[in-house]
Amino acid sequence: WACRMSRLKGISVLASGTVLAQLVTVAATPVLTRLYTPEAFAVLALVVSTASMLAVFAHGRLTIAIAASDSEAEAQQIFATGRRLTWMVCIVAGLVLLALHGVGIAGQHTAPVIAAGCFLGGVLALLDLHAFFRNAAKAYRVSAAASVIRAITTACLQAAAALGGAVGLIVGVHGGALSALAFSQWALFRGGRAPKVSLPPVSLAWARETVTANRNYIVFSAPQALVSALGHNLPPIILAAATDPAFVGHYCG
Repeated sequence: WACRMSRLKGISVLASGTVLAQLVTVAATPVLTRLYTPEAFAVLALVVSTASMLAVFAHGRLTIAIAASDSEAEAQQIFATGRRLTWMVCIVAGLVLLALHGVGIAGQHTAPVIAAGCFLGGVLALLDLHAFFRNAAKAYRVSAAASVIRAITTACLQAAAALGGAVGLIVGVHGGALSALAFSQWALFRGGRAPKVSLPPVSLAWARETVTANRNYIVFSAPQALVSALGHNLPPIILAAATDPAFVGHYCG
């Protein structure tokens, strides 16, 4: 009974953080739609679409392995390996996409959009790893607080940088994600009420051992997640290539 109550309390804390973050986003939307043009939202949609497709598989779906780990030490090992795998995948994907780029979108070259999307994808993947690791350690308040901090920071930065056009929207999204990641890092290594963690350096042999032990997530789950993400995030990219960018802004709005 005590375990059930603790679980319900954790779920309620996570749900509260998600609801508050959504309320902030909903409240800011009418203001942002008056500060930015549809073309600016179109560029943001392309950045977010690129980031979302990378974020779901960049960590090799080791988030599931963290949740299924049998001990705290194993969870820490998977978490540390997943962080390094995330940046490796995002850097490689960014280089491949940049090598294939060649069209302009909304008056801007594709290269900056791809670079921003790949960086954001890495940050979002890291946030996923942190969230699963925190929840495995029952640090639900940190997860809830990170969601709210991200929403507030994103809205404030986007409103403050409205004169920058699409750049303002992109800066806001990146700033919100980075603020949540910074808070998660602080909570992870400095404590507060969250458990402190000391992650040793990841050697090549250690990383290989972790990846091999959890290869099913990387080989099977990650491609499935990518296919699902493509279905959700390819439409804005296709629309941008085939129609006027303003239409993409209306579609995503």
